[in-house]
Amino acid sequence: MVGEMEAENFETLWNEAVRAIVQAHQRITSVSGYGAFDQRWIPYTTLIVPLAALLHKIETTSVGAEAYRKLDCWYWGSVLSQRYDNAVETKSYKDFREIGSWLENQGSAPEWLQRISIHPLNITLEKSRSTLHRGLMGLIAHQGSKDFLTGQPADLNKCQDDHIFPKSVYGQTDSVDSLLNRTLISKTTNAEKKNKLPSEFLKECLEQHGQNEAKLLETLRSHFISEAAYQSLKK
Repeated sequence: MVGEMEAENFETLWNEAVRAIVQAHQRITSVSGYGAFDQRWIPYTTLIVPLAALLHKIETTSVGAEAYRKLDCWYWGSVLSQRYDNAVETKSYKDFREIGSWLENQGSAPEWLQRISIHPLNITLEKSRSTLHRGLMGLIAHQGSKDFLTGQPADLNKCQDDHIFPKSVYGQTDSVDSLLNRTLISKTTNAEKKNKLPSEFLKECLEQHGQNEAKLLETLRSHFISEAAYQSLKK
């Protein structure tokens, strides 16, 4: 096919492809996009290619906001289901066809995406930075992940991925190495937290928030820590 192509036409298509790849990479790595603010937090580099193709399709077909919502659904579905662990080329091609049709309202979501469930997810931290681990850290970055002590947006590039209930205190508890017990903590705040019990550390956080519990809860919500979880931490 390339052999039959005029040089000018090839160059145009090549530049279009490069632009789409850059756009896909920016969407994955921006906090307002998929939150992989550092290369090490990208769940799958292989997702960049089908994402680029689907973004290009959205642009060229002039579909609206709903198409981007479907695109996000496909991306997070692929990460949570760890879909791109194998047969990458086959799935890339299949997803481009099926998701592409769905974006243009010419069919429904693929069956695998409709069946996706949180129940089979392995949330045990078996190895550092698994696909699921990287994806969840991206979600936390996207959520805002404010600094626990200051309540200000954290400098994500200086954040550490650490336990909420400290491993040094709860090391014998089975659930301490759950992905649900991890979040992004600024290096300075993590040093302050050290081996303190959550109840002790939260007193400091509340003090730094001017004893305003509503403000502290707002900071905690930026880490997906609910009010119920806050009560557990206080105990």
